[in-house]
Amino acid sequence: MSIYLTYGEPINGRAKIFNQYMNPFEGLEESEPNGFMIEEIPEPETRDGFSSMLMVKLPSESSEDKPELYYDYVASPETEETQLSKIQRQIDTLTAQAAALETGQEMQEDVITEIVMHVYE
Repeated sequence: MSIYLTYGEPINGRAKIFNQYMNPFEGLEESEPNGFMIEEIPEPETRDGFSSMLMVKLPSESSEDKPELYYDYVASPETEETQLSKIQRQIDTLTAQAAALETGQEMQEDVITEIVMHVYE
C-alpha cells in the first residue's frame, strides 16, 4: 500500500510528520509539496509515560538516499486522575502520621500523670 507523508518545516534535516495519506489521490504531491511516498510506516515502541511522535530524517539535496522515518518520544503529562490519586495518597499518609503523633502525645501525657502521682503518694 502506498502512503504519502507530509512534514513540517525541517530543522537540521529533520522534521515532524503531520499527515498520512493512505492510497493517495492523483495530484496530492503537487498540493502538498513537503511530502514523500513510502510503502510502510514502522511501529513505535510502547514506553510508559511517553507519547511517540513520527519524525523524518531528510536526505541532503545532493544525496540519493531515501527519507528515514523514526520516532521521538515525548514525556506525557499525568492525567488529572493520576495527579488526584497521588495527592489522595499523600493526604492519607499525612493523616496517619498526624494520628500516630496525637496518640503518642496522649501516651506521654498518661505516663507523666502516672509519674507525678507516684511522686506525690
